[in-house]
Amino acid sequence: VLKHILGNDRVEKELDAANQIAVLLQHLPLAVEIAAKRLKSRQRMRLGAMVERLSDTQSRLDLEISDVAVRSSFEVSWEALDFELRTFFPLLAYLPSRSRR
Repeated sequence: VLKHILGNDRVEKELDAANQIAVLLQHLPLAVEIAAKRLKSRQRMRLGAMVERLSDTQSRLDLEISDVAVRSSFEVSWEALDFELRTFFPLLAYLPSRSRR
């Protein structure tokens, strides 16, 4: 997604930072797309600067561009869950995860 939106040259110049962005955003397509579009609208912003911004968990949830926002997307999905699923869903956080490499 980053290469598609930002172009191969820009991503290749900061490939490590591009990979970190994807990891920090857990490869979530909406989040990566929003980050890429923010970077595209800020041509002078380094991908490394976006990594620094995304290192703060709160900043990740506040990613938005135009009328698309990560937090809103999660809120809409959360509201669609019934009571049983809302009770069960947070328990998934206790399951061990595999890191992506």
